[in-house]
Amino acid sequence: MPAPGIADRRLATQECFVICPLGDVGSPVRSRADSLRDRLLIPVLEPRGYRVNRSDSLRESGMITDQIIQRLRGAELVVADLSGLNPNVYYELAVRHVFRLPTVHLCDRGDRLPFDVRGLRVMEVDRASWDGLDEARREFGDFVTAAERVGHLENPIAGALRRWDDMHPFRLGQLLAEMTGFRALARNLGRGFVEELKDLADEAAQSPEVTSRELQRRLRFLAELARSIYDITTEGSAPP
Repeated sequence: MPAPGIADRRLATQECFVICPLGDVGSPVRSRADSLRDRLLIPVLEPRGYRVNRSDSLRESGMITDQIIQRLRGAELVVADLSGLNPNVYYELAVRHVFRLPTVHLCDRGDRLPFDVRGLRVMEVDRASWDGLDEARREFGDFVTAAERVGHLENPIAGALRRWDDMHPFRLGQLLAEMTGFRALARNLGRGFVEELKDLADEAAQSPEVTSRELQRRLRFLAELARSIYDITTEGSAPP
């Protein structure tokens, strides 16, 4: 019997693209993916006006990877099944995360997720059975509602890109120019320090008459020069 949903899927106005382990036709992995779609996702999403697609349901001509990325960019909702640590799923999830678009994350109950996604809100699904299916549908519906309400997804990639965007190109160029100038100045001061130290040593060796007052004056100059080099090379750090 078909899963409950809208009477005609052509009436759906939004797309939910599902990224999940698929496996070969007839395999346990494919059977689980079909069961997840038919028993959990479609009954919740179709009444909300979503048509549910996976990569194996795409029928357009062209490169399948291009079509997947187009869905990851354009679908109103993505459901990502992280079970089994499938590398294709995680690659596609990273693409979706770049766009900060609504995404619901699922995994098998008891799965240990990789560090980079462990901080995400993830719905755990009972892999062994569908006991409590009504409760699972309610929970999934809550996840979908939350994703729709927020309208964007906070994630590690989006956060890093946002911080990078804050570095306006003009400001970034300005900082690079300042760093280059600081390095050049430090090199020149360092060169001057070494040359002054060598001159002082040569004079002390060749002229025993060099007075202690002159020696103190030159050493004070070298100390000030060394302090200038330190200040430049530790710009912005805490004082010693």
